[in-house]
Amino acid sequence: MSTLRARERRVAIAAFIGAVLSMSAATRPAQAEHSPSGGSSSFSDPATVSVNSLVEKAWQENGVRPAKEARDHVWCRRVFLDLIGRIPTVDELDAYMSGSRRTRDQELVDQLLGSEYVEEYAGYWSTVWATALIGRAGGNDRRDPTSRAGMNDYLRRSFLENKPYDVFCRELVEAEGGSQPGMENYNGAVNFLIGKMEENGVQATAKTAQIFLGMAVQCTQCHNHPFNEYRQNQFWELNAFFRQTRVQTEGMDRQARMRYASLIETDFAGQGRLQGGDNRREIFLEMRDGKLVDRDQGAVNDAPI
Repeated sequence: MSTLRARERRVAIAAFIGAVLSMSAATRPAQAEHSPSGGSSSFSDPATVSVNSLVEKAWQENGVRPAKEARDHVWCRRVFLDLIGRIPTVDELDAYMSGSRRTRDQELVDQLLGSEYVEEYAGYWSTVWATALIGRAGGNDRRDPTSRAGMNDYLRRSFLENKPYDVFCRELVEAEGGSQPGMENYNGAVNFLIGKMEENGVQATAKTAQIFLGMAVQCTQCHNHPFNEYRQNQFWELNAFFRQTRVQTEGMDRQARMRYASLIETDFAGQGRLQGGDNRREIFLEMRDGKLVDRDQGAVNDAPI
């Protein structure tokens, strides 16, 4: 695998960690001031430098002082755990320790992101992403149309292909097709949304904003957020993108405890205001003073997502 592909993987991992997981101070700074961009290893490519600068900025903004530099064998163990989800074997640790101190950090990361470990990498990260996208319980309830096997299959294939992050995100939020492997219209990507479409896609709206935008917007379903600038009309404007998506149940395998369903796109004609051909739904927004106002009244300011 080329160095470029390895760098793309690092960017994808960094994007995921930044969007879903809390920041950790377990990196390996090597200077006295604990700068992640100034260590003794050769992580000098633009993508790594950019990510390191963002990490360092977050440390400064939050008053975080990272732990002291980890010893070589401890750092090696952490890199194995972070990238492929297991600790190194004795032979793998010995091979790292016998390498050049100047280049072995970079070489180890490139090796773990290369073809030698690609199956382990894909298997580990598909598990991490599946938990983030559908939770630990997703696909384990027979009433849930989500297929955990289908979700894992899509994610594993995506990581094996080194799919670009923007394509990956687009496929998840635009997916149509069947959720279960073996269905004629099978598309594993639908499993991100297929179990979140009840109540007019409210869960789909909140989870998409949380994972891909880093925004907790579920409070704004009912009222303007009391502590930030998010407003109720923004929630429903984002929700409108999911209102033309429906779950179509196609059968149930009671013995295997599997529900066969597809995610399909259908026209949404609206609800309410049927007179005069105006099919927009009547949605009332709760203002900070508790007053309910029509969404379309001038009192509600337009605001982009």
